[in-house]
Amino acid sequence: MKDVELSYRSSILRAMALPLGLALGIAACSEESSPPARVIDEGPRVGSWSPPFAGTVNTDKGTGAASWNGKNVFVWEELGKSGAVYSPDMDTWDPVSDSGGPFDVIGRTQLGILAPSIIWVDEHRAIFWGGMGCGDSLSASCDEAYIYDRLSKSWSKISSIAPVPGRTDHTAIWTGTKMLVWGGDQWFDSVHGEQRTDGASYDPVSNEWEVMTNAGAPAQRDAHTSIWTGTVMIVWGGRQWRGGGVPAFLADGGIYEPATDSWRPISSIGAPSERGWHSAVWTGTEMLVWGGLSTTSDGSGHVETHQDGFAYDPVLDRWRPLSMVGAPSKRTEHSAVWTGTNMIVWGGFGEGDRADGGIYDPKTDTWQRMESAPFGRGEHFAFWTGSRMLVYGGQTTESDFGFANGSFFTP
Repeated sequence: MKDVELSYRSSILRAMALPLGLALGIAACSEESSPPARVIDEGPRVGSWSPPFAGTVNTDKGTGAASWNGKNVFVWEELGKSGAVYSPDMDTWDPVSDSGGPFDVIGRTQLGILAPSIIWVDEHRAIFWGGMGCGDSLSASCDEAYIYDRLSKSWSKISSIAPVPGRTDHTAIWTGTKMLVWGGDQWFDSVHGEQRTDGASYDPVSNEWEVMTNAGAPAQRDAHTSIWTGTVMIVWGGRQWRGGGVPAFLADGGIYEPATDSWRPISSIGAPSERGWHSAVWTGTEMLVWGGLSTTSDGSGHVETHQDGFAYDPVLDRWRPLSMVGAPSKRTEHSAVWTGTNMIVWGGFGEGDRADGGIYDPKTDTWQRMESAPFGRGEHFAFWTGSRMLVYGGQTTESDFGFANGSFFTP
């Protein structure tokens, strides 16, 4: 893993190589080099949005973090100095204590902790790991891990040290007993770092970390997705830096099985094209990949967003394309949630800040248009509560700061 100069994520510009003048923004991308969006703009819109509700935490995916445990959302703010827990049923915000936590360290008064991972262990406790804002420069990756207990409103530092370096832009998932972290970017200072191809698991009961094998693991990357099927973790897509400030987007991945500590490859036959900052959800039998961003294949250095989607069956190791009839317009940094029967795709950056989306039914391979929200944004967080979709935070292409509000969508 070569030490390279990285561009830290800042809105959609983080997907492009600034030294080559690619930081044009989605609105300024060369659409003539991208295939036209195939959208059937007919038929009724379904669902409804609640009036926007105010929050207490500014956040976007670029620097904040959020995690859902089935009842509450743990939100870490955009500037990385504090957080809060939101209960949709009660419509209440409970501030997270600063005392004894990752920000309660001498010197961390400017950046805080940016882009960590937060994973709920149970209804009341959450693991906080990684992020950027440590070291002498206060911009290196953070190795420390903490557990927050919302009942006692207290932090406890995890005594065991992770066997892999801290990082940002990694993925973290909960298996039911362990947290799995993989990939991402390790930062040495604000501009130098290296991408990681390693990962580790943490067991909060035994307070033990274990290194995941690298044998057969996917190549280093960020901007990828990881989903948990109940037995394996599926990693797919992402962005890889290959020197010279030029990123390459990926169309491969791997399947990790914790029980055997082993990786196996994913078929490339019928797979989606290269992309990062796409979405992925697990239906119970398939992984649905949709949208995302990549550089164009003509070598011009322009970027393009995607409108297509694919379903992957890990048992059969087989891909199939999703229908594009009635699909949402091309976009990236959108959200996707699984309701138990359908995938809801909403928001993101494409031809402007998107306030629309679609509902996909994998049984019929059909899309329905969603009623548009009163606001458009990308880099937001979205969770399925059991009866409606909760959207929170994010930002627009006109602003570098995150929102402290959200809304509910009922299909």
